[in-house]
Amino acid sequence: IMIKLKYCLLFIILLFLFTTSCSIDSSKKDNIIKEYTQETNIFFCPEDNCTNKMLDYINNSNDSIYCALYSLKSERIIDLLKEKSKKEDVRVVVDDNNYNVLSNLSFVRKDTRYQLSHNKFCIFDDHIVWTGSFNPVKKECDNNNVVVMYSNKISSSFNDEFSELWDGIFGKGKRSKQNIFYLNNKRIGVYFCPEDFCADKLIKVIDSANKSIYFMAFSFTNDLIADVLIKKHNQGVDVKGVVEKRQVTKYSKYRKLLDNDISVMIDKNKCNMHHKVFIIDNSIVVTGSFNPTIAADTKNDENLIIIYDRGIAEEYTNEFVSLTNFTIVQ
Repeated sequence: IMIKLKYCLLFIILLFLFTTSCSIDSSKKDNIIKEYTQETNIFFCPEDNCTNKMLDYINNSNDSIYCALYSLKSERIIDLLKEKSKKEDVRVVVDDNNYNVLSNLSFVRKDTRYQLSHNKFCIFDDHIVWTGSFNPVKKECDNNNVVVMYSNKISSSFNDEFSELWDGIFGKGKRSKQNIFYLNNKRIGVYFCPEDFCADKLIKVIDSANKSIYFMAFSFTNDLIADVLIKKHNQGVDVKGVVEKRQVTKYSKYRKLLDNDISVMIDKNKCNMHHKVFIIDNSIVVTGSFNPTIAADTKNDENLIIIYDRGIAEEYTNEFVSLTNFTIVQ
């Protein structure tokens, strides 16, 4: 009987250790954080009038507005922020190149001259994150996209980044405490450059493509990202893209992609095609302020988000088709 009890006890101990180790391993895999909130909103400008959308979010805030922007030139938004700053905690960081007209505002700070403060995000009341490619400028004619996420956890991550910028830490910073989130059961990756190595994250998700890669890039100068697109094209993946015509310089990878038989076109917008978007297998969207350039990866303050959601991917694919008329693979 004692021998049987010993074996039973040993079995229970081994079972406990096995299940515990499995539980730890699965949690370490993504360090899963789940939230169930309002669905993520997607806007495309100029069709959706992103200036008006931003005004709505600013106007509906109750306690705090923290924004890290490359540029802030919309007089309507500036005036509303002034009004809000009388009762709420309003803080804005902009690039030094765009600071002069805002220097009289106590709630605005500038970055250093070393790098671009190239983010385009705001955090409202510590639970709403606005991000994407949109700069609040005077004339809204550029092609842009905005993602609005309702999440305390994702807001906390953006708040950590904003606090560094507000404290004058530019072009560097601590690695993010948390990168992977699950919002309404949809996976979202959140990264800040240069500390989170955004190009590596983009290359990895591009390299995972099985059927298609569609991209809209304002500026494209990163050789490694171009190389992985060429590799996937040679593997039979449908690779197509559009780039901003003003950024097709000697440093652009536009010609390199064309020379490798990739369907890439120059945009036709009289203003800017300002997206920074990759759509993978019609199910994953990479967006944010991050252009596929060396400076964006190693020098500038940027953010990159990766959204695993077929519905959102469909919205971005529709935008891609509207700008290019390319045939896509479903």
